[in-house]
Amino acid sequence: MTGDFTRDTFRPAKGYSSVRMQQGRLFTDADWNEEGDIHRAALRTTGRSVIGASGFPEDAPGFAILAGAGAQTLLIGGGQAYVDGIGLSHAAPVRLALTRQSGAAAATRWRIDGGARVAVGDYLVLAGSTLAQAVRVATLLDDVDGLQTFNAAAALSAANGIAADLYRSAESQPFWPVNALPQAQGDYLAYLDVWERPVTAADDPLIRESAFGGPDTAIRDQIVWQVKFASFADLMAANAATAPISCTSFAPGWSPFGPAAAGRMAARARAAAAVADPCALPATGGYRSLENHLYRIEVHNGGAAGGRWKWSRDNGTREARYAEIDNGALILDSLGPDEPSALKRDDWVEIVDEARLLSGQPGFFARLSDINGTRASLGEIRHPDTLVTLTDGSGAPDLGGLPGRGIVRRWEGGLPVDIVPGGWVAVEQGIEVFFAAGRLATGDHWQIPARSLAATIEWPTDEATGAEALLPPRGIVHHHAALALVNRTANGTWSVGSDCRNIFPPLTALRSFLYLGGDGQEAMPNPLAPATRLPLAAPLRVGVIRGKTPLPGLDVEFEITDGDGRLGPEADNLKVRKATTGPDGVAMIDWSLDAAMPNQRVIARLLDAAGNPTHLPIHFDASLSTAAATSFDPVNTPALAGENTVQKAIEKLATLTQVGCSTYVITEGSDWVAILNSIKDEEDAAICFQRGTYETDARVELTGKGHLTIHGAGAGTRIVARRAECALHFEGCKSVMLRDLDVAAPDGSGAIGKIQFRQGVVTILDTPTVEVSGLGLRCGGGAETERTGLAIRGSDEKPLDSVHVTNNRLAIGLAQDGILVTNAVSTVIADNELAVVAGKAGLTPGQQLENARWRKHVINLLVANAAEVEAEGRGDKRFFRVGTLVAEFESPMPQAEWEALYTAEPPRSDESRTIAGVQSYIKRLSDVVIADADRAPTFRRAIRTLGTRIGDTRMAALDNEVKRSLVLIGEPAARTERARGEAASGGKVTVQVGSVAVSFDSPISQADWNKALDLRPPPENVDTGRALIRYLQRLASLMASNDRFRETLPTAVAWFGRFTSDMPSYARQAITCGGTTLTTATIRGNKVFGFLRGVHVGVSRNDPKMIRAGTVSIADNHLSLRKPGDDVYVSMGLFVGNVDTLRIQRNTLDWAGRGARTPIQHGIRVWGDIGTYLKIADNRISVGRIGIAVQPILEFESTSHFLWVASDNLVENVSSNNVIRAPEFLLRRDNRP
Repeated sequence: MTGDFTRDTFRPAKGYSSVRMQQGRLFTDADWNEEGDIHRAALRTTGRSVIGASGFPEDAPGFAILAGAGAQTLLIGGGQAYVDGIGLSHAAPVRLALTRQSGAAAATRWRIDGGARVAVGDYLVLAGSTLAQAVRVATLLDDVDGLQTFNAAAALSAANGIAADLYRSAESQPFWPVNALPQAQGDYLAYLDVWERPVTAADDPLIRESAFGGPDTAIRDQIVWQVKFASFADLMAANAATAPISCTSFAPGWSPFGPAAAGRMAARARAAAAVADPCALPATGGYRSLENHLYRIEVHNGGAAGGRWKWSRDNGTREARYAEIDNGALILDSLGPDEPSALKRDDWVEIVDEARLLSGQPGFFARLSDINGTRASLGEIRHPDTLVTLTDGSGAPDLGGLPGRGIVRRWEGGLPVDIVPGGWVAVEQGIEVFFAAGRLATGDHWQIPARSLAATIEWPTDEATGAEALLPPRGIVHHHAALALVNRTANGTWSVGSDCRNIFPPLTALRSFLYLGGDGQEAMPNPLAPATRLPLAAPLRVGVIRGKTPLPGLDVEFEITDGDGRLGPEADNLKVRKATTGPDGVAMIDWSLDAAMPNQRVIARLLDAAGNPTHLPIHFDASLSTAAATSFDPVNTPALAGENTVQKAIEKLATLTQVGCSTYVITEGSDWVAILNSIKDEEDAAICFQRGTYETDARVELTGKGHLTIHGAGAGTRIVARRAECALHFEGCKSVMLRDLDVAAPDGSGAIGKIQFRQGVVTILDTPTVEVSGLGLRCGGGAETERTGLAIRGSDEKPLDSVHVTNNRLAIGLAQDGILVTNAVSTVIADNELAVVAGKAGLTPGQQLENARWRKHVINLLVANAAEVEAEGRGDKRFFRVGTLVAEFESPMPQAEWEALYTAEPPRSDESRTIAGVQSYIKRLSDVVIADADRAPTFRRAIRTLGTRIGDTRMAALDNEVKRSLVLIGEPAARTERARGEAASGGKVTVQVGSVAVSFDSPISQADWNKALDLRPPPENVDTGRALIRYLQRLASLMASNDRFRETLPTAVAWFGRFTSDMPSYARQAITCGGTTLTTATIRGNKVFGFLRGVHVGVSRNDPKMIRAGTVSIADNHLSLRKPGDDVYVSMGLFVGNVDTLRIQRNTLDWAGRGARTPIQHGIRVWGDIGTYLKIADNRISVGRIGIAVQPILEFESTSHFLWVASDNLVENVSSNNVIRAPEFLLRRDNRP
């Protein structure tokens, strides 16, 4: 805050609890202020710890957001609030006594005879009316006999004297000078912004003590509250909230500007030399003024990237007020308290009024051209934001935009200057400041106490480094609290969706309403006496306490909400009854159940004195004990499989007939593989696995059997194949039905060894009828796609009759496939859940990069957009980065020697900001080498060789420019080049070998590429651009795969760390149907997460004649996809090829977790030989560069009998021409980008 202070000594981290005066000691304003700050911080810290980040007392919860005036505005309810421990109070409503002065209806001139003054945008509610009938204050009129008068926007009452309640609204807040109510349709968060500002006697004359002539004394801190609005879109764009937005989205410490780092600043002055005499000023030192000052560094206009700053040497206290502008001059109340501090000609001042201060806006800057008494003429006026000079038509300063009354504050630093992060900037008298990048707001400020005796400033140091500490601004500190979620419709009406205020009761009113007993009881009915009620064994019991103290005499209401039971004595015939807590704080009641409803419920409510519920209710549930409600486990009775209650089991047992197949019950610990191997060829069998884990180290094969049914106890039955690709292998059976098992082959491909051909964890071959349901399948991962979760295959000659895969859960390892079905007449794949297993399947990054796809991807990243360019000079190019600039020059000295010089002699701040500075820096480094040849071995050898040839005499007379040619060839160059990625030093790289040069993009720096070429020189046959590119690609592969080589290249190490941490866990294809026969296929209701491709359907064969699938339906699937890299796989979300009849409907294609940097090529792609019926409708796609692509490969003689339709599809994040790419005859309707 501004104020005439010596300094601000309050530091919360020091833990001081009070300031203690001593006799005979100097007492300063800083001591007094620190005492107040200590107690204020203690009070607010306690309040925040007890109440939380924000709270609203239950007895007077303030700042409710209320729709009023027919929902045309939002009113602000009265009461109290605490935000970060800061107490707020808003009085509303205020009762007004109004008298009709003149006029009628909306033209009535009302006079306020009692209450408070009103403002335009306030709302009045006639006593006895509702908020919906609120009427807006439209116009303020002249006072009559000292009483305010006004017009309302509509009729208040026909009476001449009325009572009305005054409400503030979002349009008229005491500390917000403008209408804060948004005008655009949409969803908004209403929130409180709380901060503090200084108030002087000029602001509030009552601060002056008139008994002493009204001198200026202490100032006050005033709490400012403002109700503001932020749209959901703005909150999400700033990362202040994520969808879906609710009141819980705003955790303690949230800010409407999101989590962006705040800017910081450091200050310094060079230390003074020690002096023996404490009264003598040091002759040298950082702070060189003879006066003590409190410098103020303040942000003029802030923003996400900084802004401009200004400074004052007296904390911005040199100010005056004006209430009139007369003929181009401001009429001031004074020029200052004394001559030295008075405003003077050519001072730069800021002109600001109350509205701009409260809105967080900067003021106009102006230069005083003349002072005549208290009349200040202005020679220049600058725009508050742009600082552009404002003139009228004649070229004179334009005073038209200045506020009619306001404050003039002097800034000794003159016009604000740009904040340039990363370098020290001089203020004056040896004081320098350093800004770190981050968001800064208008009014953010720092204070620098400067002391002449010590010739230094008071600024803390970083404990770790000893350097000047980078500190956040001392103010202005904003505190925020969410109030409500509101919505504005297109016709301007408002509604409040959620009240986000945290309401809290007084500590003495904190009662706990506790469950004590009686829930979950059962009673056995008599089917022969269905009208008899059944009393429960124990009463229903609840308790009420405050802390540990029981509270007697409180009413608890018990009510039967489900069932026709009775409470208390049955004869009373009551379904609602009260009980009173006794001395132990316990209330209880008996409950009798009716004999018909299986599950019944009672709700208990604690009541206040008025009979209203005060706490959340307590639920008591009870049930009838019947065979139909008792679970039955059929695991040991296969004949009763599928029955899950005792009642059903008994009924089935009564009608059970002998089935015509063998039954095997397998228990944990048995030789289960031997039992399965004992099943005879062609034998029909029902196999029941009891709960347990069944392990094997080789696949279990069942070949040539009859009809097989295998089931277990769901996730309680686990079959695990170690070091195997397949756990269960069926081949040539008559039918296979699998259900309610967990089957896993979890080991990665590296633990299995070489895989000959692709199998599933469960593999079923040449079995006409297959049904798989309720299975949990898990397969391991690998660098290559070699395995599937479930594989079901027929043959070209004998396709399968029926395949049903439903309600299974598949966890698929890295790069593997989910469900594979080939050569089937009828296929249904429905309601399955497929997800990738998190992690990298035990693969190191190096092992994964051995995969040819990934190796190619890495090479394309490290050597991107390579092209031959014209070679320059002798190929002695040297590069290194200086800040955001890249130095480029030729030198006989190798890159390593230049980097050693750079480390030993880093550039000064003035040498790293401009191109000319960098060029000067390179020349300075060459001078260092010339002066001390031992700094560069290459130069030392060249000088010695030259000295041997020309002799010592001529060598001593040798000009330095000749010596420089042995260090630097020609003039150095520099260019601006922003670093790419986090902390990376890459960008455009140029490599020259002999007379061949190649330029390319790379995340590896130029210096590290030069070093790599030094470590691994190219062979002599690299004499063309293509040969050089191939060699660079081999070096790129080496950087990725060879740890020892990569460790010598810092930017390669940094890139490798980022790249490997970003490599996602992904699986390849979730659902695949193919082969040569696919008569009907239905893929419905599946959920896919983390796969590159969700669905792939296509038939083909090695024959020039095309074949088609029959009828394919793909509907109601949710495909959440993941893209591992731009060129690792051909990317598309859903693919169908060669089909006669196709329906793709109601599917969702989105990203699994964080989206990829680039979209996949196609969301939905239909390709090949396509029949006459095609419908793609009601899909939502947010992953594709092209939403829907239909690409027939055959030409049609006529399409008049075709029906191809694409309708009601939503494709997000694409242009309109990329929603659908298809032939013109495809009908398009209501598709949206």
